[in-house]
Amino acid sequence: PNSIDLDSINRECRDVGGMLAGYVAGDLNQENRQLVEQHLVNCEKCRMKLREMQAGEMQASEIQAGEMAMQTSLALSS
Repeated sequence: PNSIDLDSINRECRDVGGMLAGYVAGDLNQENRQLVEQHLVNCEKCRMKLREMQAGEMQASEIQAGEMAMQTSLALSS
C-alpha cells in the first residue's frame, strides 16, 4: 500500500513556511527558492499562505507609495 508520511509533510510545510517571507521578498538563494517552488506545486495550504503574504506585501507597498507621495506634496507646497 501507498502510505503517506504525515510527519515529513508537516515538517516540510513548517520548513517552507519559514522561508515564504524570504521568497516573497526575493531574499532566498537559488537552492531554497527552488525548494519552496517545488513544495508549492503540491501544497495548497502553503500556496494559500504565500498568496496572503503577497497580498500583504502589495498593500504595504501601496501604503508606502501613498505616504511618499503625501510627503513630496507637502514638501513642494511649503
